[in-house]
Amino acid sequence: MSGGWVDEMMRTVEGNITRCGWHSTGVGGGFLYTTGLTGGDHPELVVAGLPPDTAHGLVASAFDLIKSGTMLAPGKDYEGIAAGFPVRFKTVDQDACLHPLSVTTRFYGGRVPALQLLWPDPQGRFPGEPYCDRRMAAAQDISV
Repeated sequence: MSGGWVDEMMRTVEGNITRCGWHSTGVGGGFLYTTGLTGGDHPELVVAGLPPDTAHGLVASAFDLIKSGTMLAPGKDYEGIAAGFPVRFKTVDQDACLHPLSVTTRFYGGRVPALQLLWPDPQGRFPGEPYCDRRMAAAQDISV
């Protein structure tokens, strides 16, 4: 990525981080990731399988927890990020990630740690757990 439009985009990213503490980038219809959390010593966040506005709202709620001093950890359930159900985080393997976190990588000059926010199926099961709804697990699968 190079050129005037990339420089302009990166200025927008930096401006959002300065104003809000983070920036979100949407890729396709169901993949969103943050830039800016690493500057506060927290992994970036990824959400897959949800409409952009919903994903952005979940990240905003997660950011509120981070801002209050909570370090989100893989494998732990968190209440209060989503209305009515817990969410869970897992470490993102960027070598196996379908969409590279290009904006974040460019902003920091290299890869940084990231966590994926997972949401449960209607029975409360998360992707990777026995009997999790296959469609909901597939919607959240970010691997290539």
